[in-house]
This record gives sequence, structure tokens and C-alpha cells, in this order.
Amino acid sequence: MGESESLQPVATPPVRVSTVVRTIIIVIAFANMILSFFGINPIPISEEILYEVISAVVSFLTVIWGWWKNNSFSKIARKADAYGVELMHQEGE
Repeated sequence: MGESESLQPVATPPVRVSTVVRTIIIVIAFANMILSFFGINPIPISEEILYEVISAVVSFLTVIWGWWKNNSFSKIARKADAYGVELMHQEGE
């Protein structure tokens, strides 16, 4: 039996959103670098506005992340989380 006969087909997972976002940011940064090299200011923005935009984005992402995560404070909620993890491990076996 050859090596190719023992391989099983594997489903290709979708491209993650984080991969797309990183790629877009890299393209923008690269375009900005090239334009700056030729003396063109592609993103005419003051440091104050840049600070405000970055602060707003970080604040927004922090709120969304905090809202999305399961924040279990009570004892019963923490026990339920542990039970859920236990169930996931049982299904994985």
C-alpha cells in the first residue's frame, strides 16, 4: 500500500476573519509605504485625530470582546462552565 493510498481526504476549513483583516492591514501599510517613498502623503491625518481613532477602535473592540466572552461571576455559573468543559471533553473522546 503506497503513501497516497493511506491518506484520508480532509475538509478544508474556511479562511478565518482574522486572516483577512491582517492581510488587508498589510496591503494598506505596504501601499502607504510605497506612496510615502514617492513623497505622497496618502493618509493626511494629524497625530491628535490618529490618537482619537485608535483609542475609539481599542475601546470598541474591548467592549465587544468583553460582551462576547462568557463572564461567569457567580459560583453556580462557574460550576456550569466547568460542566460544559467536561461535556466537551467527553464528546471529544
